[in-house]
Amino acid sequence: MLDKYTIILRGEPFTLYGDQIEFDGPNYFTNLFLGDFAESQTRVVELSRSPLLFRILVEYMSGYEVLPLQPASIPPTMSLEMALQNLERTASSVFSVVSKEKPQYVVHLLTLERSGTLV
Repeated sequence: MLDKYTIILRGEPFTLYGDQIEFDGPNYFTNLFLGDFAESQTRVVELSRSPLLFRILVEYMSGYEVLPLQPASIPPTMSLEMALQNLERTASSVFSVVSKEKPQYVVHLLTLERSGTLV
């Protein structure tokens, strides 16, 4: 049986599996669901992040390339630059749990993409 976890963002549920939450770990979700928090028992967490941006992170956590962002994946209320900046912030809060000095891979890629140096 696969380990399933539910992340609810602004009322929208996302189901993630163990291999997804452990991708690019340790991270916020491994600490939360595999640590000594109540969520390790309930396997549910509610967050106030954008579900539209989180979809992109779910693709990344599934092992897919997410950059450069495709126009269809950018929330309609954001420009490309805003979406990249907000995605970088969200990814940073999820993946940079271990060390602020050593950002995880996706945060590094988003920083390069925003600066225009990602080829």
